[in-house]
Amino acid sequence: MSANDTSTSGVREQRRAAGLSQQQLATRAGCSVSMVRLVESGYRPEGPSAVLGRIEAALTADGSEGAAHGHDH
Repeated sequence: MSANDTSTSGVREQRRAAGLSQQQLATRAGCSVSMVRLVESGYRPEGPSAVLGRIEAALTADGSEGAAHGHDH
């Protein structure tokens, strides 16, 4: 799976496989639930996006809250 797949369409599948709710993923990634929903539906912000990196990191984290540092949304 490429980084673009992880950042957009693969997020929902990865979140479900990890047993996370949208709220749990948003909390771990330090973003809003609405941003998680947008990313899951294929939204990809133009240019570099810290939130996409945090969502990806939260999906690959071992359950620690270390991925929830910054706040964009």
